[in-house]
Amino acid sequence: MCATVTFGQDLPLNPEPGKCYVRCKSPDIYKNETVNITVSPEYKKLVTYPADIKQFKKKF
Repeated sequence: MCATVTFGQDLPLNPEPGKCYVRCKSPDIYKNETVNITVSPEYKKLVTYPADIKQFKKKF
């Protein structure tokens, strides 16, 4: 059982000493996504806000 596990991984037969070999296999994942494309970028939109002016008086 142990020999089957070591030979079934497609690792190199003569590995270099001091190196670690790992075989990673990631599954292919396909999915549909909805992507929104902006027509005009946000940095070109100019928004103005009215100024807040507060008046106060102090007596010394």
